[in-house]
Amino acid sequence: MKPFRFLFSSFFLAFVASCTTSDSPVLKEARSMQQSMMQECQGLDSLVSSKITSLEGTLTEMTEDTTLNADTAKMATYISLKGKYNALLDAKTRIDNWRVDMKLLPTPEEIAKGAENPFGKEASDEDVLRTMKSSNASLLTLKSELDELIK
Repeated sequence: MKPFRFLFSSFFLAFVASCTTSDSPVLKEARSMQQSMMQECQGLDSLVSSKITSLEGTLTEMTEDTTLNADTAKMATYISLKGKYNALLDAKTRIDNWRVDMKLLPTPEEIAKGAENPFGKEASDEDVLRTMKSSNASLLTLKSELDELIK
């Protein structure tokens, strides 16, 4: 009887493992797209953060210049840089909001532990991929807006 239980248990575990770790080609594409988007988002966040830090330093130096109020050219430059700085802060917030609003596919390990599908119980792999493509389009729009701002 013990060999039968062992054999049955082995087959059952192998079956469960194969069910939870095998993704369809569509779901694999969605996972790949998700990974690419998260890397792109991280890169944008780093770039914007470094630009903000750089502008903070420049603006601090300018405010310490005693001739700033008397020199209209310096004041115009300061106002322009301050506007760019505020726009970058807004962009950083938009990047953070995009990241927070992004629905992430649970990993196969999380699924095995009972994680719920953030796309809904009835969502098909195609629905998930469609949502990923929509998120990617919004990220690309955000990226193009940031490219114009960072120039």
